[in-house]
Amino acid sequence: MLTLSQLRAHVPQTGDRPGGLARPYDQAMRSIVGAPALIAAALLALAGCAAPSGSPGSPGSTPAAVTARSAPSPAEGATAAAVLAAYRAFWDEVIAAASTADHEAEDLRRHATGEQLVTTIGQLYDLRRRGLVLRGPVRLDPRVVSLSGDGAVVEDCQDGSRFLAYDARSGAARGRSVKRRDRVTAYLTYDQGAWKVYRTRTREGGC
Repeated sequence: MLTLSQLRAHVPQTGDRPGGLARPYDQAMRSIVGAPALIAAALLALAGCAAPSGSPGSPGSTPAAVTARSAPSPAEGATAAAVLAAYRAFWDEVIAAASTADHEAEDLRRHATGEQLVTTIGQLYDLRRRGLVLRGPVRLDPRVVSLSGDGAVVEDCQDGSRFLAYDARSGAARGRSVKRRDRVTAYLTYDQGAWKVYRTRTREGGC
């Protein structure tokens, strides 16, 4: 079982928006009644992560976009469908783990890897430490914007306005809904026979 200090040691501290639970997590944390701004800032620092340099689908690379063609080939279409299925499964697994703040959930490893996995585990660990859980749906509207070998990039207009914080013991609501759709860019890699998310970046109100 990873300790919080071990998690912090493995999560790069950058200026990027959080990966893992991404914007819905940050939004839920910011909405907690009475939560100091310094706590929100600390969560952002803990969650920051960067894509490995030269990794498939990273901002520094130039994968060929599927949308650059008039129509994708059958193989590209099948790959894009598999990427989207993995992206949706990633969120299903994150939402399920957040509902109990289970930072040891084995399912998290099915569709997350590397820094993304460490970041998500760290955020769930922090929820458990604070006696909180996150519950509610996250509405996704993803599309594949590029494919290149074993890398893919997904863009999503995400609504996490109903993904809220609750007291883990009493079940009392600790947050309020903030209606907004944010643009999430997810970077995936084909790892050990499965598509997995290794980084996410979010732009507030980008949709």
